[in-house]
Amino acid sequence: MKIDEKPGEFSVHPIAAITLSFLFGAALAGATAFPLAAQQPTEQQRPAVVVATEGAYPPFTTLDAKGEPAGFEVDLVRALCEQAQLTCTVVSDEWENLFGGLARRQYDTVISSVEITPERRKRFAFSVPYYRVPSAYLAQKEDMNAAFSEAMLLGKKIGVVADGGQDMLLRKRFGDAVTIVRYASLEEAALDVGADRIDFALLDKFELQKWLDLGKQASCCTMAADAAYDPEVFGEGYGMVFRKSDKDLRARFDAALRAVFTNGVYDAVRARWFPFDIR
Repeated sequence: MKIDEKPGEFSVHPIAAITLSFLFGAALAGATAFPLAAQQPTEQQRPAVVVATEGAYPPFTTLDAKGEPAGFEVDLVRALCEQAQLTCTVVSDEWENLFGGLARRQYDTVISSVEITPERRKRFAFSVPYYRVPSAYLAQKEDMNAAFSEAMLLGKKIGVVADGGQDMLLRKRFGDAVTIVRYASLEEAALDVGADRIDFALLDKFELQKWLDLGKQASCCTMAADAAYDPEVFGEGYGMVFRKSDKDLRARFDAALRAVFTNGVYDAVRARWFPFDIR
């Protein structure tokens, strides 16, 4: 995972970004510019918002055949803008330009797999998290005749990528009750599960799914279960980024996120890109 490196009307017009951002700022000037009540504005009354993304981290953000932003985060923004009654324009830019563009008001918000960290909170504000990196146990299929429980792990050899979050999680949760075997890569750990050199592996679920999708070499194994997410180990997750001064806009997107989490829209968007929960 790239961690520290990185329908309202929805169009892609990079040249129009600064103009639309100005219009959005003008909309904020009115005392009732961002009512959080459920009043339905006309299309012309919707505030204009410029959303920036990198477009180079599939399947979260990428560029389609026409060079326009696409991916999970773009689809999610489309749903959020409709929920929040905003007219959004999404633009792509280089990762190193995103935060400077936000600070210069070229963009109104950034959605591009930005991890929420204390250091970044010093400069910017974040939405509530909209995804986290799940972890899953890998096991041989023949060992999963019974329902998985963490008691199965006691006294067993469990592979992890050395010094990663899963390594820290096992040490915190089990201490000396399990034997942790450290590997340089996910592939090495997964192959040792298949070769019966270790009993389980605890791995980044995004990357593990890619390995399982390869087919033949992964036919031995299956995801046994997810590990409970621990914010103390893995952090808060990933959020939209805002200028600290744009409290009303952030509140509007937070309200939209909470709404799509509960009304099924988030799950429908997520299912187009990932076969498992990421929240």
